[in-house]
Formats: sequence, structure tokens, C-alpha cells
Amino acid sequence: MAGRILKSSLTFKSSEFFTFPATGEHYRARVKLTPSRLIRVTLYDFKACFTTQQAYEIASGLIKAVLNSFDHNHPKSDKSDIQTTHDNWAALIERQESFGSQEMSDLLQVVNTGRNFLMKGALLDPEPVREFKDGEEPIYDFQIRLDDQYVLMCFGWVGWSLSRIEAQWLAEQLWTAVFLATKPGPGISK
Repeated sequence: MAGRILKSSLTFKSSEFFTFPATGEHYRARVKLTPSRLIRVTLYDFKACFTTQQAYEIASGLIKAVLNSFDHNHPKSDKSDIQTTHDNWAALIERQESFGSQEMSDLLQVVNTGRNFLMKGALLDPEPVREFKDGEEPIYDFQIRLDDQYVLMCFGWVGWSLSRIEAQWLAEQLWTAVFLATKPGPGISK
């Protein structure tokens, strides 16, 4: 299958308004599944593109960060509901045959838990904006960590502060796009 890009006739696009924490100004966040099964995320004017494996890992990391952000006084039912949603998506997506067949080289790893939650790794950009010379690969450092009550998502030197609700919304949209991208059936053609 090397050299062949699978195309999908399934489409998915979702958007929501997020808030810049310091200013209270709103901006649009978007998640889109492309016909080539890449998942594009746009935060204001910043664009990032992910493989289904990367998007799945990022969604899981966002939820883990949200769960780690709760203090001991937070209702256990909220944490339980969020964990159940995470577990249900994981079970649904990991069952897809085409999901596990991708390269596993750029998975993110949890380094710290609790209020010092940190998940990091290096991601290969599947759709780089600029050309690289002499075999250089478009790889950037990626992190999800906690910053007070916010979930911070860092793409190299660019960071985005998300509220818990924004992080949960983004995770659910990423999981939806991953599920559709890996869904077997007549909607997917080669």
C-alpha cells in the first residue's frame, strides 16, 4: 500500500467559538476531516494537520489533562462522566481495523500526572506548509500541559490556552473525525 493515499467520501467539519483567556475576545476553532483522511485543526488563524493516530493521541491527551486539572473537591461524577466518554471513544476507535495499521513512531507520552500533567512528543507534520531540503523532515515538538485552570497545547513555540470545556469539545471533534476517517465501508475508496 506504499505510495497510495486512501481517499474518503465521508466529510466532517465542526466549529465553535473559543475565548482568548487574557482578553476575553472570541475566536473560531475548527476541526475538519479532509478527503485524504487528514484532520485539520484551525485555531483563529493557526492551522495544524494531523494523521488519525496523531489526532487520537492529542484528543486522549486533552482529556487526560482535563481530568488531571480537577482538584480533590471537584465532584467525582464530573470526572467519571469525562472518563467514561474517553473510554467509550477509545473502545469505538480502537476496534476499527484501519486504525491500528498506521505508523506508531510519533506517539505522545505522558511524562507527569496530577497538577503537573505533561504529555509530549515530536510530531511529523503530514501536510507541511513549507518545503524542506535534503531529507529534512517537518517534525515539531508538541506538548499538552496544565497552566493553572487552563489546558495548554503547544505546537513548537506556539501555545494555545484552552478552558476545560474547550479542551473537551476539541477532543470530541478530533475523535469524531478519527472515527469517520477509519470507518470501513462503501464510503471509502482508494
